[in-house]
Amino acid sequence: MFYFPHTSNSNDEDAFNKVLECGNVMKTLHNSINAKMNKELLPSIKYRVSIDYGKVEIAKSISSTTCDLFGPTVNICAKINSKAHSNGIVIGSDFYIVLKSFPHLKKNYEFKHIGECSAGIKQSYPVYTVNKSKAVQANMINRNVKQ
Repeated sequence: MFYFPHTSNSNDEDAFNKVLECGNVMKTLHNSINAKMNKELLPSIKYRVSIDYGKVEIAKSISSTTCDLFGPTVNICAKINSKAHSNGIVIGSDFYIVLKSFPHLKKNYEFKHIGECSAGIKQSYPVYTVNKSKAVQANMINRNVKQ
């Protein structure tokens, strides 16, 4: 679980871009991670990335160096996670709403509504996939070919 405190300023486009890039790096490194796992005679893994935006509570223990995060945003991430394809990324509606306000992010990423997730009694919560735009992917491929 990752927490990005700079997103508390919902006008900080760079902070939200870093969240998306983190998810994309995790997605991109899947094959490399499994190659290293296999080299160590460990089984391959599959994972899903789910991202949402909202308030979280942080709990610190005197006897631990790590923090625990909890709250509605964490719960929603857990619920929408099952909507992601293996080694894919999904985002919740609250995160999507913030992302739509940034023209640069709308240009560099493609968002697709893939359904709803139960968010309580008679409530549903929209879920989206997110991928680099085809133009950005083509640009990345061209840069790699030139190197």
